[in-house]
Amino acid sequence: MRSPSQKAGASLITFHLECGCDTAATLARIKALGCKTGLSVKPHTSVQALFPYLDQLDLALVMSVEPGFGGQKFMPMALDKIHALREEIDRRGLSCLVEVDGGVDAVTGPLPAWRPARMCWWPAARCSARPTLPPPWRG
Repeated sequence: MRSPSQKAGASLITFHLECGCDTAATLARIKALGCKTGLSVKPHTSVQALFPYLDQLDLALVMSVEPGFGGQKFMPMALDKIHALREEIDRRGLSCLVEVDGGVDAVTGPLPAWRPARMCWWPAARCSARPTLPPPWRG
């Protein structure tokens, strides 16, 4: 049976580690639906909290702002999380993608420190009237 998310076209479902659900069971349910799995952590949650689940993830998302409020500035502490996450994924030989979401713009996006992250989410910069996204971020 397809979930409403799948019917809408989703093939990867990401949820916040802090949501209070049974994380392992939720990841298993997503996989059972035939979707890829993603798990995110908010800025003040230790990235090591994701480590027990990395072998079950297709994507690990580091929030670089508090979710739910547009226009926030990027929190630089996310950079250390990105590096620690990438190091752990590589150490284990996993193929999990690392994504960053929040406060990423034409100034913060091109920083060399992003390189361990394979994906950045920056809707405000992409939707501006005059986007100034430098390579390799221009899409």
